[in-house]
Amino acid sequence: MKGIMAPLFIFTFIFVVAEGRNLFKNQQWKELVLTSVMLLIAWLYGADINYNLYILPTINDLLQGLAPFFNKMAAFFRLDVWE
Repeated sequence: MKGIMAPLFIFTFIFVVAEGRNLFKNQQWKELVLTSVMLLIAWLYGADINYNLYILPTINDLLQGLAPFFNKMAAFFRLDVWE
């Protein structure tokens, strides 16, 4: 385990110890699933960067792909976020 993977492992371990057990015990499934998905995405991107796989799209590609959606949302709600 090298590079970015060690901090991801440490953060995941701290989360499980500090919050994960309470979320599971209190049956807060939405928060548990949301956090698990976010940690899974972090692990996937961490492995992709760490092992130079370049399988996942870059953040810039994602933002460019989602820009039309955000522009439509801003126009619909009359938000001046991008100006």
